[in-house]
Amino acid sequence: MQELLQSKAKMLNENLIVMRNGRMCLCVKAEYKNVLKGVIHDESASKTTVYIEPFSALEIANRIVSYKEEEKTEIAKILAQLSNVAFAYELEIKNNFNNLIALDIIFAKALYAISIDAYKPSINEMGIIDIKKARHPLIDRQKCVPIDIKLGEDYEAIIITGPNTGGKTVAIKTCGLLTLMMQAGLLIPASFDSKMAVFDNVFSDIGDEQSIEQSLSSFSAHMTKVIRILNELTNNSLVLLDELGSGTDPKEGSNLAISIVEYLLNKKSRVIVTTHYADLKAFAYDKDNIINASVEFDTKTLRPTYKLLLGVPGRSNAITIARGLGLNEEIINRSIELNETNHTDLSLMLSKLDDQNSILSEQIAKYEKENLALNERLAKLQAKELKLEAEYASFINKAKKEANDAQVSADLEIANSIAKAQKEKAVVQAEATRESKEAEINADTLIAQKENDLAIRKAELQKDADTKKAIADAAYQIQQETERKTVEIATADANLAKQEKAIILKEREVELTERTLEATIKKQAEAAGADPGTLRILKSYVEGAGVNLEFAQTMGGIRELSLPVTVFRFCGIPCLFFISVKTWRSP
Repeated sequence: MQELLQSKAKMLNENLIVMRNGRMCLCVKAEYKNVLKGVIHDESASKTTVYIEPFSALEIANRIVSYKEEEKTEIAKILAQLSNVAFAYELEIKNNFNNLIALDIIFAKALYAISIDAYKPSINEMGIIDIKKARHPLIDRQKCVPIDIKLGEDYEAIIITGPNTGGKTVAIKTCGLLTLMMQAGLLIPASFDSKMAVFDNVFSDIGDEQSIEQSLSSFSAHMTKVIRILNELTNNSLVLLDELGSGTDPKEGSNLAISIVEYLLNKKSRVIVTTHYADLKAFAYDKDNIINASVEFDTKTLRPTYKLLLGVPGRSNAITIARGLGLNEEIINRSIELNETNHTDLSLMLSKLDDQNSILSEQIAKYEKENLALNERLAKLQAKELKLEAEYASFINKAKKEANDAQVSADLEIANSIAKAQKEKAVVQAEATRESKEAEINADTLIAQKENDLAIRKAELQKDADTKKAIADAAYQIQQETERKTVEIATADANLAKQEKAIILKEREVELTERTLEATIKKQAEAAGADPGTLRILKSYVEGAGVNLEFAQTMGGIRELSLPVTVFRFCGIPCLFFISVKTWRSP
């Protein structure tokens, strides 16, 4: 193919090999399609390029196709063999697969919970919902305003009112999503002390699903879903209805909404409804098992705060919003007159409740600020307490370590002193034993030499005529030498005994000196207020001095010793005063 690219370059639009239908082709100009011999597989949309497989490459391409088919056949054989092997472990493989799926789900839930800062709520089967600081899981937690939702304990239904885009729909969505998340085994983005209930069904009618194709208006779409909910309802269901009764005559819509809420409550369901109908607010105000709620609206900024206020009915604030948007003031005033004529009592009630809510909000903010300050102060005190405890523990550990080190040092000094004394005593004994052995060896050697001399003399005397006299003389000499040997051995034993006696006397002298010094030092140390540990260390110094004195007295010569003779206090610390003592013994 490369040779064709070079030789047929003038016939080609592009000097490259392309794949068409799995075959290697050349990009041949249309006017040369009958010149270059080969199989035409395709042509360009502009009809200027024809993709031709040359006959010279046909055989190679066929071989490639054949090899690919053989490869597929071999792969199928290998997969069949592997399948036969794996079939023997079918049960194990299925179990492992299911376990992997379960583990993957668990890890996925954990990672998602970490990403949304979720916690596990307490779960009940009594239909009680008490969600604290709940956040919508799909809203950025940095922007989301936490809300509290309480339902099923003191009341079974919540009627949420307030302006559009104020957060009513987000509130009921949050409740529904958190309930479904909990029942699916997920942690929820709310406070750890929240409570959630397990329901048979969670029904919702949220949003406007009007359809031209199905000839459904907003009201018809809402009613279709509500009817299906009522047909599938149980006595343990959670029902979420957004803008109940809207899309029709306000009077008829509000009456219909009231009837639906009453029916749901009779079926022991938990209900959350959003609405703009004043009649529905008044209905909830007169019922013990229904509570009004509202989403807060800042009339100064004309913006919602997205806070859910339980026990406070809300207003749509349509007139305020319209005035803020620039609606003609004449229209605004007329609207106010009509509103006062039709809803005087209710407006007064709502205004009064709004004022009370403002006062309570200010008080709550004040208390929260004070609580925050107290918590910060408490945190600082706790941190300081922890720091002091750590310092105290460190001080105690350091003191214990220093005491242990002092004890170990004192014990080591005492052991070294005893070992040194024993070593020096053993050296003295060994020296005396060595001298005694040398004297004995010298005596034996001398006797042997004399015996040899006597033998020589005996041989010489044998040459003489008077053999008997020579033998008598030799015997006499041997007797003399034997007596001499006995005298030398006795003298050596006497010297050794004398040396041992001297050592014993010196040991007693040293012991008496040690006791005297120890008594003096102890008396002075106690007078200075030294503790038992200090006395033990002083004792070790006294014992060490006694050993050195013994060595000096035994081996002879002059030796300088440092002995503690008094104890005094320097800056409250017991200290020792040492003097130098020189011991001497003639060699």
